[in-house]
Amino acid sequence: MLIYSNLWVAFALTSLSFVVSFFLQVSSLKHILFCFCVCYTGYNYIYWLAFKLTPQKLDSERKRWMNNNKTAMWSSIFVSSVIASYLFLTLNPKSQLIAIASSVISMSYLFPSKSKVGLRWIPGAKIVIIALTWTLLISLIIQLDNNNNHFNMYLSLLLFVIATTIPFDIRDITTDAKSLYTIPQLIGINNSIVLSQSLLVISVFLMTCYLPEPSAIVSNVCFLIIGLKILRKVGLQASAQFINFNVEGLPVSWAFLLMISHMLKKQIPVLV
Repeated sequence: MLIYSNLWVAFALTSLSFVVSFFLQVSSLKHILFCFCVCYTGYNYIYWLAFKLTPQKLDSERKRWMNNNKTAMWSSIFVSSVIASYLFLTLNPKSQLIAIASSVISMSYLFPSKSKVGLRWIPGAKIVIIALTWTLLISLIIQLDNNNNHFNMYLSLLLFVIATTIPFDIRDITTDAKSLYTIPQLIGINNSIVLSQSLLVISVFLMTCYLPEPSAIVSNVCFLIIGLKILRKVGLQASAQFINFNVEGLPVSWAFLLMISHMLKKQIPVLV
């Protein structure tokens, strides 16, 4: 249910938004909720279009779930879209433009087409578009910080999304058209895993630079150990279910570890 309802991918984006706000030390509950609602509404709407226009592209389990949960699906889409619309009106004009841009790019990429015309069929563009839209949406939170020098944060986000998207290209390597030139198609599965792991390490390092305190460093090290192991397993012929849940859930793991370390930090007394 978490995966087929698109709650899991929405939690993933929300968790990554939390990670960014944690390292920037900014209060961003409204923006995090907005990211969740936009992601949840967008993914469900696009999958519903795919269900109607190109059902042969969806796996049987997802089609069965969608067919059995139409009312719940549309009710949740309506509620999340209303909340997203309200929160959108509370954003400043610059943030509204960023939100619109990320939504348009995302919708243009995900929109199903029987004639295979659109952003998703541009060779090599798939992973770049996904990384760009996620980074744009999460950048709403970066705008809350008065410091304008956030190149490393944007770079960290881009690298993280690319690192965690590569496994999905590995999952789809047998179904993606060769003309798409995805990373696994170009350099092979094993090299793709190495690249994914390397990008993850660089991304976490750049993020750590924003808050190099012991508790955050410990959380990041623990997350890297978990993340590298999960990515390594992808290269060992992991199932689609494993990739859909564990790889997509990496931001959730990172956010959870940061919250735990923060709570423990408050409980441990300072010894002088």
